[in-house]
Amino acid sequence: MYMLNLPKKVYFKKGAMNVALKELDEVYGLKRAFIISDANLYRLGIVNPVDAWVRGRGIRTAEFFTLDEVPSFENVRSGLPKMLEYNPDVIIAVGGASVMSAAKAMWLLYENPDMDLNEVADKFSSLDGEYDANYADFPDTGKKTKLVLIATTAGSGAECSPFSVLADDNGKLRVIASYKLLPEIAVIDSMLSENMPAELVKKSGLTALSQAVRAYVAPGGGEYTQGFAREAAESILNNLEAAVSGCSAAREKMSYAACVAGMAFSNAVNTVDTEAGFYPESKEKSASDIGTDAFALIVDLAKHAGFQGDSDDKIFADWIAACEKLHSL
Repeated sequence: MYMLNLPKKVYFKKGAMNVALKELDEVYGLKRAFIISDANLYRLGIVNPVDAWVRGRGIRTAEFFTLDEVPSFENVRSGLPKMLEYNPDVIIAVGGASVMSAAKAMWLLYENPDMDLNEVADKFSSLDGEYDANYADFPDTGKKTKLVLIATTAGSGAECSPFSVLADDNGKLRVIASYKLLPEIAVIDSMLSENMPAELVKKSGLTALSQAVRAYVAPGGGEYTQGFAREAAESILNNLEAAVSGCSAAREKMSYAACVAGMAFSNAVNTVDTEAGFYPESKEKSASDIGTDAFALIVDLAKHAGFQGDSDDKIFADWIAACEKLHSL
């Protein structure tokens, strides 16, 4: 890509959620919030502070928590009647990548109630061309309501991404892609992820590392995306082990790294490979498998992260070993 596409506003800092949500009434004059999350986050009490803060600003709320572990087209459709009845002027999603994918699609469907999700996924499964040539043809968003995405995990950076990944009516993972799915406001507040279990912290960190590396070697990448990816990859290598062990400062660093990796990935690739595993996969562990261009880029990334050696092969091998070490945490 040769254009950097990000949410209009990105709030990032521990405690940033309260500052960000003040904008809903003070800047935008919004009155009716539709809060989307999943039942597990609701039971854990993660959603309550968001709901309470919004209500405290004089904004009415309605809630939707009927989401599967992998949200589906049916999940999205089931929320539409309540949305049309309630008529929200802001949608607030609280959760990880799955919740945010559902929220983006629900926002899209609310703005275009007669839209067929299968047809949209067929036509807009990837960003088309350097400047997203499909942008003008993609159904409108933002006419009736704003979208606010609040991250509770440090993984995909979905709060800053133009992708919605959902299961269709046959259970197949589908991607809907457009920069029109970027939210008005993205919030990265590590207070919401401080109590994540260690295994989820690890998986989220491996997701963020995968996003960063694949953005770095993507043909559509450039100076901006590679800068984001370098920053994210180095931070993940330096902080994931401590984050898994429960270090609050490291978990805060991981929340920023995941967001920045998501920004890089979202502006370097055209779509999400729903079959891709964590980096490095077996096919990515040798120079002969990944090709000379990708090899050179990985070595460059490793050097920026502080790896040194007598040869590029040694640097590459040490880099792969360090990444694999994270898998064993």
